[in-house]
Amino acid sequence: MKKIALFVALLLVVGSATAMAGICPKTDERIHNMVQSDHYLTKTGGMVFDGINRIVAAPFEVLYHPVNDVFVDKEYATGLFTGLAEGVFRGVESAMVGAWNLLSSPVPDYHGETTDHTHSLLPCSKS
Repeated sequence: MKKIALFVALLLVVGSATAMAGICPKTDERIHNMVQSDHYLTKTGGMVFDGINRIVAAPFEVLYHPVNDVFVDKEYATGLFTGLAEGVFRGVESAMVGAWNLLSSPVPDYHGETTDHTHSLLPCSKS
């Protein structure tokens, strides 16, 4: 029974990561503007939200890149392995940047780290 509960909890975490990773560009822009704010509480709240978003969305990277390389870029077998490697790299990068932004959010006049990595497969990110 404990194994089933653990498996269901793992599926919920992965599912929530997929949902969180689907944030649209307008929301991403709003978070970025909050992080760049000169008002301390707005900046701190933006960095906390950005950090949590990055950590929760990190597992989605491992799923996104192989799917993108195989089905969108049509690289098939090589795309599966290179996409998996890039997904693991981007996931770890996202989690590390998110954790750093969470830990450094109380520091005055520090606006956190960013990455310029975007997704084009998500329906809300297409313009």
